[in-house]
Amino acid sequence: MSPANIGRALLIDIVSRVVPAHGINIAGYIAEMIKFYGLSPETSLAISEGLAYLQRAGYLVPNIHQNSSQFFLVSRDGKLVAESSDSTDWMSESVAVLLHHRVTVESVPELEARPIRYDRAVFEAFRALEIDVRKKAGLADGVYGINVFNLAFGANNNGRRGVLTPEPLDAGEAKGYRDLFAGAYSLYRNRRGHRDIEHDPAQAIRLLLLASALFDELDQLDVDDSTLDQ
Repeated sequence: MSPANIGRALLIDIVSRVVPAHGINIAGYIAEMIKFYGLSPETSLAISEGLAYLQRAGYLVPNIHQNSSQFFLVSRDGKLVAESSDSTDWMSESVAVLLHHRVTVESVPELEARPIRYDRAVFEAFRALEIDVRKKAGLADGVYGINVFNLAFGANNNGRRGVLTPEPLDAGEAKGYRDLFAGAYSLYRNRRGHRDIEHDPAQAIRLLLLASALFDELDQLDVDDSTLDQ
């Protein structure tokens, strides 16, 4: 994946975040991505290369009205690139480097479609999350929707742990863990099952990265057989 493609994908996200009068703090932007997405060393390097490309190309320029050298503005050319109709042609390729492989399999085909189906890409990512949680928890095929997460991680406020509740977590933390999965699923999958929702590219990227982070968590979980008879 070329630094140019990665840089252009980042540019769309940066344009959606930038404060016109101040620009964007690149160091803070990178720190936020590391905090929320837990980037691997390889992905961190790819992002750094993409940001360096944007500066070399003149799409990100220093904000001379800020004392810190970390503040950049999106240049006029940068705005044109981010807003151009051609910018989505490399969207799926550039995002793929950051995605969990399950999200890549389920969602990237929707990003490669014409017209691009951003809403469907998000729907498919969280639908796949439901399927994988059900499978890993050993639940029957007839269990679906929010019940999958209640049984896998423990239902709300009943003090019971689910078969996938990680150790060691106290009752409050365990509930928070369940709410993280169930809340994301309810908001980003269920809502799309009942109505049409428009997405811009940057918003779709963020939601696919959220799904990827949840898949990463799921990959690290072990089944607690001691909870099966509760």
